[in-house]
Amino acid sequence: MANLGKKAVLPPLVPFNSTEWPWKIDPKSGTGPKSFADLHASGPAEALMKTQTFFLAVALAMAGSTPATHAQTTFLPQSETDAIVLKFQATYADTFDRRDAKGMAALLTENATLQNEWGDVVQGRTNIEATLTRLMANLPAGAKLEDTPLVSHAVAADVIVSQGTSQRISPNTAPAQMFFTRVLVRQGGQWRLAATQIARPSAMPKPASQPK
Repeated sequence: MANLGKKAVLPPLVPFNSTEWPWKIDPKSGTGPKSFADLHASGPAEALMKTQTFFLAVALAMAGSTPATHAQTTFLPQSETDAIVLKFQATYADTFDRRDAKGMAALLTENATLQNEWGDVVQGRTNIEATLTRLMANLPAGAKLEDTPLVSHAVAADVIVSQGTSQRISPNTAPAQMFFTRVLVRQGGQWRLAATQIARPSAMPKPASQPK
């Protein structure tokens, strides 16, 4: 600073153990060293310990004064999230019930992915539409789709993850129950399906300790 012709403006000396920090203090107060020279004069081991203590105290103070915004962030009200999911699912099921593969594909993002109950993964709106066309052609007459969301959560302002149960209901046939996970993203003001996974119930008995 002196080389620039300016006077450095530094904070007042803050001795360790001063009871006046962070307000204006008397450099002679406190029981610890009031400068780095005093600190090093006390010996390397003690200097290191006190330096570490000082920076630890500063870190803890900063952590305690910083609000935990990440953990508390709510991107969308839960009621709004649930309403978005229910509206989307109603439209999605309607296209299934009408065997409208093109209409269902229009609800997807361009690079959407679909994993069916056999584990096959299909990527891209065009490819998924072709898969849906083949699937719908083999559905029994009158088959309908009934989805029930169990948990829906907005993980970002424009991203919702929804998980629940899905049933393909056909006349005179026991419903085929499955589970789904869907990722909805908002593009151009419209919610679209970016990824979906369908799974069948496990053949293994449910463990007694399984959380509800």
